[in-house]
Amino acid sequence: SGGGSYERVSNAVITESAGVISVTANSQAALTVTTAYAIGIKGSVTQWTGITNQSWTTGTNWTNGVPDLSKKAVFVTGSPNYPASVASFTSAGMVDNNTGVILRLPDNFNAQQGLANNGTIEVIKTNNYPYTFQGFNKLSGTGTLLFTSFSNAGFTSGIAPINNNVELNRTGNFAAATVTLNGGLTLTTGNIVGNIILTNPLAAIAYSPTSYIVGTLQRSVNPSGNYLFPIGTADRLALVDMTLNN
Repeated sequence: SGGGSYERVSNAVITESAGVISVTANSQAALTVTTAYAIGIKGSVTQWTGITNQSWTTGTNWTNGVPDLSKKAVFVTGSPNYPASVASFTSAGMVDNNTGVILRLPDNFNAQQGLANNGTIEVIKTNNYPYTFQGFNKLSGTGTLLFTSFSNAGFTSGIAPINNNVELNRTGNFAAATVTLNGGLTLTTGNIVGNIILTNPLAAIAYSPTSYIVGTLQRSVNPSGNYLFPIGTADRLALVDMTLNN
């Protein structure tokens, strides 16, 4: 379209002969604006082995070289080392972080095709964003974003919904403004100051009398079933068992 957006042509037939790529796309809707077709070359995959050291930029730590915007970076359990001190604005075409892996990434890490996190990602503060977490591009998966003493001191105001669980394990207050979580929330150490919206009715929330939300908690619930909800003030917390029938 002329507005700068793109639409996938899913029924195209792509062939290659002697280095010449040909595309045939039938039954397309009539075009009313100037249109350009782009052929995306399938990206490659490189898996972290960590056999050399903890350096992201060391080629021998990867099965197919250091990731770039054309490569998906895959992390699985069993590596002798995992990346440490990953540089600010490091990029990969995509990241696939699997269950059991704890990966430390800078808060401005760029994964243009998405970051599938089914393990744990510890968010590391950079000098570029000293106060707030900007969010990873196209975050998915059922994993956890972990905020520790090495992390930012809060979320960016107006940040998009976070599609992971969130764990806070750092002392002091963590600024949230209003943040929507599509996963669960664990408050191990520290307080969230702001308003939290939990959209998943089955998402877990864990807290303690010394680690809690200073603000509001709004959550979705199923139309039936038993649920435990924390209510009260910081010094008087209680769990209430609610049965909802409609």
